Amino acid sequence: MGIEATAVEEGHHGIVVPEAQGAEGATILECHRDPFDGGQRTAPTDRDGVVRKETEFIVCRGHGTVRLPGVSTIEIPGSVNFRDVGGLPAGTAATRAGVLYRSGNLAGLDTAGERSFAALGIRRVIDLRDEQEVANAPSRIDQTAAITQHEPLFLGSVASFFHEDIPLAELYRRLVEDSAPRVVEVVRGIITDQPVLVHCTVGKDRTGVTVAVTLAAAGVDRTAVVDDYARTESLLPDARNQDVLARLRRHFPDAVHLEDLATRSPAPVMQALLADIDARYGSVSDYLRANGMSDDELSELRAVLIAR
Repeated sequence: MGIEATAVEEGHHGIVVPEAQGAEGATILECHRDPFDGGQRTAPTDRDGVVRKETEFIVCRGHGTVRLPGVSTIEIPGSVNFRDVGGLPAGTAATRAGVLYRSGNLAGLDTAGERSFAALGIRRVIDLRDEQEVANAPSRIDQTAAITQHEPLFLGSVASFFHEDIPLAELYRRLVEDSAPRVVEVVRGIITDQPVLVHCTVGKDRTGVTVAVTLAAAGVDRTAVVDDYARTESLLPDARNQDVLARLRRHFPDAVHLEDLATRSPAPVMQALLADIDARYGSVSDYLRANGMSDDELSELRAVLIAR
């Protein structure tokens, strides 16, 4: 796939992806308002007091263009990797903004973070952590303002994966197979209430896999699904990564896959996971069907997430 920087229109620069998986004959432009700042621009503070950094997309067909909404990283003080998955291309349509959010845990929110979180009006929080993780790092949000749905996805402790030193790809394969019924329940939770937040500890693996499955089943372009997953690596603070790696190295000095497991979200790993699901089930939607999701629920998922 050829990728090049280009001038898109006055006041914009973008990344042109000539063979992107969009509508037939379409070219997807990842578009950023000047000044070009490496992929994001800071939007004005919204009326609700929440600051969003947005990436815009334009879908071009012939000489016409269709502007899609922005993909937003939300600034919630004390949170990590908090973002809105609105604005991802799905053919000539896009995912709705303000419907599905994803993040790391909410244990570090300060007072300003609690206010910013409340301003989003989130009605359901789907927490993918196990009981011990929740006890060690409880969420600092108003528990009466949103339903909390616990769907622990790992069969075994997080530490067990570092003990086994398994590759990231194997971790994801186990997650979609061993925790398939709970993945389905996550998708059902997304359908039931919006706005909805899906989170785990850092929003990388459990959140990354379940959100990717959700987006793919809703009809989001595969390239955009993978890119959304891969963004996490750039959103994890370097100081956090270095601290986590130093502590893990003391316990697992000979681990080969430690850095991938703790800090990385490589696009090829997600590409391979989704391709494997396609090969074994037919499609991501068929994977959900095989584990109990109905056609009506899948139709509702598309209606909830995709603005046509």
